[in-house]
Amino acid sequence: MLYTELTKKAMQICFEAHRDLTDKGGMPYVFHPFHLAEQMETEDETCAALLHDVVEDTGWTHEQLAARGFSPAVMEALRLLTHDVRAPYLDYVKALSSNRIAARVKLADLRHNSMPGRLAAIGEQERERMRKYLSAQEILTGGEPDLEELTLSFRYEIPAPDRTDIPAAADGQQALTGERRVQREKADSSAPALLTAVLAADGHAVRYTLLLPSEGKERVYEDRFSLLQDLERQGYSAVCAMSCL
Repeated sequence: MLYTELTKKAMQICFEAHRDLTDKGGMPYVFHPFHLAEQMETEDETCAALLHDVVEDTGWTHEQLAARGFSPAVMEALRLLTHDVRAPYLDYVKALSSNRIAARVKLADLRHNSMPGRLAAIGEQERERMRKYLSAQEILTGGEPDLEELTLSFRYEIPAPDRTDIPAAADGQQALTGERRVQREKADSSAPALLTAVLAADGHAVRYTLLLPSEGKERVYEDRFSLLQDLERQGYSAVCAMSCL
């Protein structure tokens, strides 16, 4: 974080304005602008990052912020970053994209808002928001294919199956053999498998990665069919995985 008289003033305003708010994952909202500010390099960028949601989400006005001594460059960026709900979202992004400070803050904002784990749950509404964010990122980066993978993915936990799903051999019967025996052995871990779906700009999955509790590295899949087959071979429920994808 860059500490100057103005950035410290912006920190105080940011904290007071957002102190009673939480994000969509239930965490204190103030962590979000502070996270963005840590990535900025100049005083103006840091102030804009700290204050980017103050007018949109709280009772502050641009006039009140200007009266606190923030520079014209900061105020112009803040006006562009404040989304008027009457304006289509991508039109709003296009309008701010030509302002260096606003574009830098907005790109950091989109990346943080797209981080796996920040949301309490993933549903169709969240998927639609991700598609919107990806389109916005394309505008801000000129469509360059160097967007962080982090911003293109959803992560899910696939629960370990109940061991009773793969029954042990009854007394006097031959022990399980072949694939059923392997499935039961794989299912003995109580830890979930971690499944990540990497999305293209249109919201469709282009790659999947799977981290099993018994392994230290991720398996990569280019198609859903191979992924689901492998999950079943490891003793996890393909039906459960399908409900996430």
